[in-house]
Amino acid sequence: MLDSCKHIGTSRRRPWACRATTAVRSDEADIDSRGYKLIASFKVIGVGGNDVTLSPEFAQLTSLIEGRKIDAVVVSEVSRLARVDRLESLAALGVFATHNCLIITQDQTIDFNTPEGWLTGGLFTILAGHEKMEMRRKIQAAKENLRRSGKCPSGPQTLPRGLCYSRKDQKFYYDPATIGSVQEAFRLVDSGINNLAEVARRVGIKRTALRGILTNESYVGFRVYTHRRDSSVKNSRADGRQADRPKIPRGEDVIRSKIIDSPAVTAEQFARVAAILAESRRNHLSSLPKERRVHLCTTYGRCGFCGEPIYVATNSRRDKNTGEPFCFYCCKSQHPAKKGKLPR
Repeated sequence: MLDSCKHIGTSRRRPWACRATTAVRSDEADIDSRGYKLIASFKVIGVGGNDVTLSPEFAQLTSLIEGRKIDAVVVSEVSRLARVDRLESLAALGVFATHNCLIITQDQTIDFNTPEGWLTGGLFTILAGHEKMEMRRKIQAAKENLRRSGKCPSGPQTLPRGLCYSRKDQKFYYDPATIGSVQEAFRLVDSGINNLAEVARRVGIKRTALRGILTNESYVGFRVYTHRRDSSVKNSRADGRQADRPKIPRGEDVIRSKIIDSPAVTAEQFARVAAILAESRRNHLSSLPKERRVHLCTTYGRCGFCGEPIYVATNSRRDKNTGEPFCFYCCKSQHPAKKGKLPR
């Protein structure tokens, strides 16, 4: 993981830059001994070597290189600059060869314009990427073993409401402060209140999260994993920080392990609530028109004034012949969720 980087400039010939992670050795003393001066300093937090080329700090470094303001970059090791796990990362290093910019580490100097430098730099970045890919594979295998043994391989933010995990005892347990609201939600739905908005208001849980809670088998003592992260897809945010990989169904490899002997909800009550929710969903789907009208303008249309997308709105008026509500197009700037945040 890249912690910080420094750029140094003005050599005996022309300005150049140096970048290094925080280390015990004195980077600036090493820079001075080579006859160069510090030009700028950048700090990169939370970005791995395989994503550093996507960060805004790397874009600033690239602009310095393209502007001929620097002619070298110093790193503690090449993996701090790039861990090649896809071809785009290797292509991003082409700026060093194009503008004759050196990469200097603690024990070597890499010039991508020479065959030796191309081989050395390419091999080190690819090996660093392979090392991280292998490390990730081992971590995922270890997490999968923990899931199958009924333990928690992830942080508390992945657990449903009221469920906690003790790292010391390696056991799941219910939080007395929050599990009561979950039990009350099951009781209300089981008593005949199938309006989830009303149940959510009474127990103090978000309505959008309530259905997922009421269908989670963790409250009957079982942890079920029906999806996994797609390791073949890698998502990164615009700043280079890692984003979640998409979830895909496990298919036949579903994990269902018992985690608690004394569940918060009985299996009979859980089954009754599941049947009530399924019936409510069937009633809702049957009330929808069998043939949904397609409004192409919501896909391709844009406001002629501000360029924002267009959405479809309806009112109480209906067509006398078909009974369908009249629809009209509105600019996204008029949507209640966006009103006042976008130009009118």
